[in-house]
Amino acid sequence: MSIRGRFLLWYLILLGVFYVTVGTLFLQLHQAGRATDRVVNIRYRIHSLCGKLLEELLSMEENEKKYRILKKQEYVELFRGSRDSFLEALQELDLVHGELGENGRWGQIREGFQVIFARGLGHQESSGDGGSWFPEDVARDLMSKITEARAENQRKVESELRQLQASSRVAQRWGLVGLLGSAMAGIVGLVLLTYSVTRPLEALKRGIRSVLRAGQVEPVAVSSKDELGEVARAFNEMAGRLRQEERMRSDFIAMLSHEIRTPLTSIAESVNLVEEEVAGSINERQRRLLRIAREEMGRVTELLTQLMKVSRMEAGKVELRPRPVEPARLVAACLRRAEPLAEPAGVRLRAKVTPHLPQVMADEGQLQQVILNLLGNAIKFSPSGGEVVVRVEPEGDGPGVRFSVEDRGPGIPQEEHSMVFQKYYRIAGGPGAQEGMGLGLSISRHIVEAHGGIMGLESRPGQGSCFYFTVPRAR
Repeated sequence: MSIRGRFLLWYLILLGVFYVTVGTLFLQLHQAGRATDRVVNIRYRIHSLCGKLLEELLSMEENEKKYRILKKQEYVELFRGSRDSFLEALQELDLVHGELGENGRWGQIREGFQVIFARGLGHQESSGDGGSWFPEDVARDLMSKITEARAENQRKVESELRQLQASSRVAQRWGLVGLLGSAMAGIVGLVLLTYSVTRPLEALKRGIRSVLRAGQVEPVAVSSKDELGEVARAFNEMAGRLRQEERMRSDFIAMLSHEIRTPLTSIAESVNLVEEEVAGSINERQRRLLRIAREEMGRVTELLTQLMKVSRMEAGKVELRPRPVEPARLVAACLRRAEPLAEPAGVRLRAKVTPHLPQVMADEGQLQQVILNLLGNAIKFSPSGGEVVVRVEPEGDGPGVRFSVEDRGPGIPQEEHSMVFQKYYRIAGGPGAQEGMGLGLSISRHIVEAHGGIMGLESRPGQGSCFYFTVPRAR
């Protein structure tokens, strides 16, 4: 799936979780709204109607008493008005309970007491006796029933409020679950998307850095079929072509070095014979020219030797004869060999070796070449009157011994640190920038890595450089 498709899928998942959460909350709120409507509207109406029934009962009782005392017809009308209001409230209560799906007991009470009211008033008007229109025991019984119904309604209000509260808690939980689900889906999706994008990017970055640091072009293991996979496949194709070209170049250099070495040996031998006057006497000017030719042939021979050595090392053919070596003795021998190069340049050589260092397991000749390469570079880039220090100390937390060569030259910019160990690379600037072919550090790195150590650089412009390498201790 492409990166765009993965982002779209992640977006749809988040959208789905969001809408499910919103839909669930909507249903919960709808149910809570219905419960609230029952409590606020219907139950409140029942409560109000029960209160009205009690008021009308008291009004009927009061109007009957006033009529008994004052014998005024207006109290009869007031009694009848209260009675009609009472019956209307009973009828409305019956309808409200019907909406709730409860029994119609209010309708039965209304019908029964409607007959009682009619009989009471009709009997009084026709007979003129002092009988009660609305018997007190009936009124008390009715008031008791209304009060009981009112209390029952209050209990139902409290019960429905508890249910509403429980529904609110459920809605809160669902909202929290939806929020956490959305957050988790977002985080998990983001982590997976980030991993799916950064993993091939890291592989590509390692491949590019391997080219920059070591000049080795290795394929990257990216199996995705998205845009990054296409970039990785293009990089691997480029890496394959570069490796093929590098092999062809190495083979060509090895062949050229071998083919040139034979005639070069013949030329050197001929120069020696002429210089020894085998073919006749020569003057001083001719001898000087022959000496220059011999020196240049020596330089070319050394260059061919280095080229062939690099080719063998890149093919993994580093021949080592490791044995226990004393670090202090090794450094002293290297300083003696480098002294003829340092003295004409006005550079002092100094060693700082930590006492009682353990022996290292190394090929002494190969290790001397590494130190001499570093000393030669340090001397070339050091100003006259400068100092080059060779330090030997424990690796620290590592199991080996650390060798370092420090100078006070112009330093190396940070952006060039990853390239100085590549073959043919020469550092820009400095008094010795244009000397050599840029093979010494590449050869040194191969030798150190063949010993199982590492080689690195610490340098800042204007503050000199420190090249270091580690070698394992002898067991």
